[in-house]
Amino acid sequence: MWKHGLAVAVLAKEIAMMKKKADIADVVFTGGIIHDVGKTVLALYVQSTFKDIIALVESKSITFQTAEKEIMGFDHQEIGERILSKWNFPQSLKDIVRYHHEPEKAPAESKVLVSIVHVANTICLMGGIGIGSDGLYHQLSDEALQSTGLKSAELERLYSNLPEIIAKADVIA
Repeated sequence: MWKHGLAVAVLAKEIAMMKKKADIADVVFTGGIIHDVGKTVLALYVQSTFKDIIALVESKSITFQTAEKEIMGFDHQEIGERILSKWNFPQSLKDIVRYHHEPEKAPAESKVLVSIVHVANTICLMGGIGIGSDGLYHQLSDEALQSTGLKSAELERLYSNLPEIIAKADVIA
């Protein structure tokens, strides 16, 4: 999970810089690192449920988030947002954590931040940088792509740069 978070962070910052949004690069980097904090809590405190979620992902070929909702009635995004609220994190980071799988639901003021982390997270998951076998079940949100302004050629470049992103994440780790 640590490697995934770092890879999402590095890729999110790269997307921000690519789109000439240096002013939010550090926020999306931080959001990338912490976006799955709810999964960490699940893995630490609800280990048997976490194992059940992974098993359901594999048996039904669904996303981790879908399996969470099916088993628990809520997902890691909701848990993560509650944790960040207790820790008094800024609203922008709470929004990234809460909506990184559903950027279309993000508040307008955080939509670009959430969308950048969504794109980075989805690319990493689809590239096999994550904790589960659900990478191919994730899809890029059309609304997130519109919010970020990413074009097909830019997406292709991001996908092809995944080995470089992993190397940068490994240096940080």
